[in-house]
Amino acid sequence: MSVFMSINKKAKVIFNMADIVFKGDCEMKIKKMKYFFPEKPVLMNIEQESFERMSNDDNWVAEKKYNGQRCCLWIIDGKVEFWGRHGKLLKYNDDPHPEIVEYLSKKFPKGVFLFDSELRHNKTVGVRDKLVIWDVFIFRDELLNKLQYWSRRAVIATRLDDNNDRVSLIKQYKTGFKSLYDVVIADDEIEGLVIKNMHGKLNIGRASASDSNWMFKVRKPSGRYAF
Repeated sequence: MSVFMSINKKAKVIFNMADIVFKGDCEMKIKKMKYFFPEKPVLMNIEQESFERMSNDDNWVAEKKYNGQRCCLWIIDGKVEFWGRHGKLLKYNDDPHPEIVEYLSKKFPKGVFLFDSELRHNKTVGVRDKLVIWDVFIFRDELLNKLQYWSRRAVIATRLDDNNDRVSLIKQYKTGFKSLYDVVIADDEIEGLVIKNMHGKLNIGRASASDSNWMFKVRKPSGRYAF
């Protein structure tokens, strides 16, 4: 049985027993906003041997990297705020799409929540007011630094709807990373892929962002960077 299938089975347990998971695996209660700097995926060349190795390893998945703005999404007792990865409020707070705010407020009405996400808005022609959620750092006042990525993702999936066009959970691909890369880079909105280890644990900082040891990014060629 692949790790991917095991993840799905474990996720079903979390869907039904989320409170039990948190009680044993979290060590800090967050009752108000305390800014955390998200980890930075490490740049990888698509020709590196490690890229091919990850593609053939069930512990790793690939996710599309959109041409968007990284967003630390805070929701405190239903109030939604969009923060940048450098600890500053995004201008999007001045005029957010009401459907996004209303949806998130209803889904997370009570407690402190912090999500790692990407705001797809005005960076690509025709793309506006879309939010892709990658990960969760704080869920219902609990800092999830003890949970592995597959487990944190399962927690998010319990609340989000599959058919929402404004707010979505990032889609994952478990094999064929090179073939996927060749296809998605034809899309003007796609910058490349982010490769993640499903067992990765958070290493978020209070003073600055650190390089991740479980997230890697591969970019399509550009005049601004080599890969």
